[in-house]
Amino acid sequence: MDKYNEATDRASIDYHYFVRGRLPEWESYIEQFSSQSADVRQKLSYHADIFYGEHDRQKIDVFSTEKHMQNSPALVFIHGGYWRMLDKSIFSFIAPEFLSAGVAVALVNYRLLPDVGLADIVDDVKTATSWLATNADKFGFDSNKITLCGHSAGAHLAAHAAMDLNANFIGVSGVYDLEPIKNSFLNDIGFLDNATVDIFGANSIMPNDDGSSLFAFGVEEGVEFSRQTLSQVELWKMKSTKVNMLAIDNANHATIVSELANSDSNLFKSSLNLIKQIRS
Repeated sequence: MDKYNEATDRASIDYHYFVRGRLPEWESYIEQFSSQSADVRQKLSYHADIFYGEHDRQKIDVFSTEKHMQNSPALVFIHGGYWRMLDKSIFSFIAPEFLSAGVAVALVNYRLLPDVGLADIVDDVKTATSWLATNADKFGFDSNKITLCGHSAGAHLAAHAAMDLNANFIGVSGVYDLEPIKNSFLNDIGFLDNATVDIFGANSIMPNDDGSSLFAFGVEEGVEFSRQTLSQVELWKMKSTKVNMLAIDNANHATIVSELANSDSNLFKSSLNLIKQIRS
């Protein structure tokens, strides 16, 4: 597969990764998600803003299953935003359907660029997920039944943490190959150099020996986001037989997240099946 597919120079790389430019409705989707999530937090009891570190961004929200059903599995969601924006509060709306299926849901915040570097952000997510595993019994789920899920740059972070935690992984429209990011407008702040790409890029992320993984991308996302997923799946399949992929029809880089909140969607059903593989 071509290195950047159709994105072979700075202008074309910028075009493919400028989500707001390619998706003018992006802000309205985020507003919709935020509104839906606020409604969820009003209706459901949950553990809000639990610190796993000292910084104000190092917080977790946990939605436990009804009556803290002991030994339930948990889905830990890592938001995207190119490592520099967005917030866990925007994505609470994914929790209700998983809770109804007996799956606890945790949402993680982390420090952002440019205040810290990529190594710090990866470390934050690893620390947060490790903290959740250590304290799982306080929230009624089993530390051995954690699945990490991330969207966009959050999938990159979730994949690194899944390796560390030896957990199952769900990547939704993930960004794994950092080389085009290094050569795009996203690196105008200089957070990526060759060494950082080598340490945290696609080749540094590998599947766990015992874990299962699910990769998904939206058919309407464009060639670079589909290439990101297809290339990582190809890489992981050389190491594991427990790698699956979904191409979601009529989904773009925003609406694909809504599929996680829809119990009738293929993404939700496939995610739930993966999560339940580690229930017994």
